[in-house]
Amino acid sequence: MALLRLHKVLLDMERREYERVHGRATAGELFRLVIDHPQFAWLHNISEFVVRLDEMLEAEPPATPGDAHTMIALAAKI
Repeated sequence: MALLRLHKVLLDMERREYERVHGRATAGELFRLVIDHPQFAWLHNISEFVVRLDEMLEAEPPATPGDAHTMIALAAKI
């Protein structure tokens, strides 16, 4: 859960910076910005990592120690 909170804090921080320059963005606009706007590009790797980690934790069969090592290595690259 701490990783999700961190992701939200980073996204909110970038949103505030964007809105300071460009004006208020709706939730739909923010979604589009996160996907397409260069200002949000640095968040893509973090977002993908959060999704992969969530999928791994929900997987059947359960994640293995090897899966955990893979995710740790991926986190180190981010």
